[in-house]
Amino acid sequence: MSQKNKLAIFTPLPPSKTGIADYCCELGEALTKFWEVIFVIANDALDPTWLPDGCSFYRLDEFSKKSKMKKIPRIYQMGNNVHHAYMLDEIENKPGLLVLHDYSMHHLLVEETLAKGDTEKYKALLRHDYGELGERIAENRENYIFDHLLEFMMPINGTLVDSSLGVVVHSYQSLLDLEYRFPEKATRRIPFPFTNDIDGCFLESKTVAREQLGIPKEKLIFSSMGFITPPKQIEFALRALANVKEYIPDFEYWLVGDKSDAIDLDSLLEELDLVEHVKLTGFVTFEEFHHYLQASDVVISLRYPSAGETSAALFRAMGLGCCNLVFDYASFSDFPEGTLIKVPLDTFDTTMMESAIKYVANDEEVRLQIGQTAKEFILNKHDVSIAALEYTQFVKSTFNK
Repeated sequence: MSQKNKLAIFTPLPPSKTGIADYCCELGEALTKFWEVIFVIANDALDPTWLPDGCSFYRLDEFSKKSKMKKIPRIYQMGNNVHHAYMLDEIENKPGLLVLHDYSMHHLLVEETLAKGDTEKYKALLRHDYGELGERIAENRENYIFDHLLEFMMPINGTLVDSSLGVVVHSYQSLLDLEYRFPEKATRRIPFPFTNDIDGCFLESKTVAREQLGIPKEKLIFSSMGFITPPKQIEFALRALANVKEYIPDFEYWLVGDKSDAIDLDSLLEELDLVEHVKLTGFVTFEEFHHYLQASDVVISLRYPSAGETSAALFRAMGLGCCNLVFDYASFSDFPEGTLIKVPLDTFDTTMMESAIKYVANDEEVRLQIGQTAKEFILNKHDVSIAALEYTQFVKSTFNK
């Protein structure tokens, strides 16, 4: 058997608390069919707690010292948070394929410029992407004239895209935005990968999952997954549930993940008389994350505003056959009708959300049908083997030019 070519993937790995770390482990294992996969992590990262069979890892400094690694293809898995900051200089100086898990890198680049007192670099980034308007907005921000919504409305990614040989995204919305702004750049939408055979992640049934997690068998279970921040619109979901609780079966709403300090959940639950209905887990393991999905009847996966991210939690929920409620907005609009419930985007009026909740809460057959349709779609169109093949094709076509 011929020796496989090496492929370097720059990414955080578990135990880093980012879904991209889990994503890359799943993808990395599938890529070993085509490549010798080498992960490159930050110098200060902890040793990986999950390293797929057939893969190896180096810290950045160690990797950079190895002359034989200098010419191998590189994939930079970029997310909009500080876990990925160590890649920024590498992307600029040693171009490769850039994967934008979030279309905008505004939040990350603020942390790497303004948060460190470098106002000129922030101004340069905005000038690069938006010209005089961007420069003026940066200057206004220095004088505390700024709305944080602009970090969502004005993506910053131009210097990263310009430095890259090609760009991968997972949603059609991001692909259209890329092709419009960077018509000469090689771009590709690759289906978000889903794996349904990870050790320890899948229990025998919903009943077993509920028994293991201590969730009542007889109640209707809603859930929302991942770190709880204002864009997850948990307050909106809670207000909708409070308005319909007399019209749906007895329920619990499980918030699975850590909570941002920006949300005063205790006061809100008191105000809405939902204290007995809402459970907060705190951070859970990757395996437990899947178990909570298996235990759920309805997963509420709202997001507004969006930085162009693709929700890994939503793909996992759909792949497990959950019935999902989403806003018909951004990457969430990509999914075919019948695979989930799309609620018109309106974060001020809960009426449409209330109707959607009552519709799925009061009809088990509807929930099961939507969940089954979602599962079939994910397994047929988003299996990790499809993503691994498309990554391989794009790497070869880009680096062989």
